[in-house]
Amino acid sequence: TIEFDHASNTLLFKDGPGGSGTNIELGAFSIYFKLNWSASDTIGTEDLLENAATTNHFFKITSSTTARTKINGNRHDFTFDEITEGTPFVIGMERTSAGVITVYVNNAAATPDEGEGEQDVGDTLILTKFGKPTNVSYWYEVVILDDSLSSVNRGLLYEYLNGVGEDYI
Repeated sequence: TIEFDHASNTLLFKDGPGGSGTNIELGAFSIYFKLNWSASDTIGTEDLLENAATTNHFFKITSSTTARTKINGNRHDFTFDEITEGTPFVIGMERTSAGVITVYVNNAAATPDEGEGEQDVGDTLILTKFGKPTNVSYWYEVVILDDSLSSVNRGLLYEYLNGVGEDYI
């Protein structure tokens, strides 16, 4: 488990050992996290992934019931059932080849709000780093795939991620 305990804590994507920073560019994709926030904190604006060079590309939790992504400057907000601080959870975001964006929390689809959850895959999501949370968070596992998942594969991934780190919780 990695602990992020300050907004200056980040994990840059690097090109090889000791290499320079690099970008991950995603059209259709799935990104999933097994996370936990300190029970003594309140989830606020918690960056999960971003592009260090611009504010036009990111995925963040904005409260215990909302998440936001921005792809190529276009904002998409989602609402979901409340995340409880101190309880591990799985959060993910997918974009299909048709451009439909969905956020999942504990394998349940969130409701799209702002931006209506659609954006052409030609507008790639360009990311350079993990992290920069405002409160103490524990990161157990991150999975990034270059396509969206079927419901069966999403269920299997959730089952796997839900079990990660159970010995350390």
